[in-house]
Amino acid sequence: MERPHVCSRAHRWRHVICHLGCAPREWLIINGSYRGTIWSDGRADDADLVPLLDADKNPATFARWYTGWLERAEHSVLPTSPDV
Repeated sequence: MERPHVCSRAHRWRHVICHLGCAPREWLIINGSYRGTIWSDGRADDADLVPLLDADKNPATFARWYTGWLERAEHSVLPTSPDV
């Protein structure tokens, strides 16, 4: 899969939606043929800019990424015991 073009005007086609620590980030592509998909930017760790993939190995959409984030957040703050 070809990655979105990286250039000096990069913020015209992408927006950071998640910071994963020191420098890795996840980007929402907002322009072009990958519009609406999420890409992982591991270039600070000598990795490449690659699309996040869903269970079917398709590029993850923003909607799927966001609902997944909400589900993980919910599980981390809500009690897991049926007695509560």
